[in-house]
Amino acid sequence: MKKEKKRHYNRFFLDKLAYSGSYNTPTTIRSRTFNAKEYHVSQSKTPAIPALPDDGHQLWIQVCGLSAFDAMIAIGKRFEINQSDLQDILTADHITKISVTDKSLLLIVKDFFPNEKGDLNIEQISLLLYENYVISFQESNRPIFDLVSKALEANTNKIREKSIDYLFGILIDSVINNYVETIGDIEQSLEDMEECLIDPGMKDNNVGPQILTARKNIQRMRRSIIPLKEQLPRLIHPDDTNLIRKENIAYLVDINDHLQLAIQLLEASREEASAVFDLNIANNDLKRNDIMKRLTVVSTIFIPLTFIVGVWGMNFKFMPETEWKYGYLFAWIILFVTGLATWWYLIKRKWF
Repeated sequence: MKKEKKRHYNRFFLDKLAYSGSYNTPTTIRSRTFNAKEYHVSQSKTPAIPALPDDGHQLWIQVCGLSAFDAMIAIGKRFEINQSDLQDILTADHITKISVTDKSLLLIVKDFFPNEKGDLNIEQISLLLYENYVISFQESNRPIFDLVSKALEANTNKIREKSIDYLFGILIDSVINNYVETIGDIEQSLEDMEECLIDPGMKDNNVGPQILTARKNIQRMRRSIIPLKEQLPRLIHPDDTNLIRKENIAYLVDINDHLQLAIQLLEASREEASAVFDLNIANNDLKRNDIMKRLTVVSTIFIPLTFIVGVWGMNFKFMPETEWKYGYLFAWIILFVTGLATWWYLIKRKWF
């Protein structure tokens, strides 16, 4: 079945902001206001926008679902998100990037999660960092940041006592951790395919399409993760922004190491996918060779029989054995013995 071609539109010619993704998740806004001693959570499915945090408090606004145009416009106005950054957030197929202004820092990354068909769904996640609050945008309501939310509520490792850029780093690390888990699942599936292809007692269950799906998923992840490798050092050496505090740079270096691990696992999975693909081709060649071998054995057995039958099928008037009383029985004995001798010879030579 021919796939529908995905169309790309020049967003500069659009007369208004528009979400270009395929998720129809209703927009929900969850705000978490906190400091060392307090933690408050509120959630709304309406375009009600949280207020800016007062002195002594920090704020994390989590926006799930980008389809509500009014809510996105209101968020942009309340938090002074410039038009270009807001359109980047709403452009679902935007490249991985870091954008820095005088007041904010925008990071756009991709998240991956498997669907029921074994393929990977792609979701864009945008993180906006300000002086004392951070805003996360995601296309769906997947619980990718649930552990961060629980850590804030329980004040794990005194997270609420640290600056907002530390929380910004934890959100990035959550995305990278999901990379590692997704790559691990792909690697496990490739190992299962390889075991299925190597073990003669297991049926391959048509692993060819599964291998192609795994290779496609790896390529899709590489297109998103490799650019992040090039962009993340800008946070470690923040020459163009004061939003990253020096005391948190060491943690960002650790996040970068985590990303390097994800890339190494991804490259290893890529090589393993190529190896499994080659193994599958070799197995198919062996199966075809085995079929040809069996057909050749059958042909070899019937070649002398065909010769004998051909000799007796010649139309000569004088063929004494054709007039013999036991000629028909003798012919069957000759054919049987010849075929049996040919079969025994092939077995002795270990041709099959």
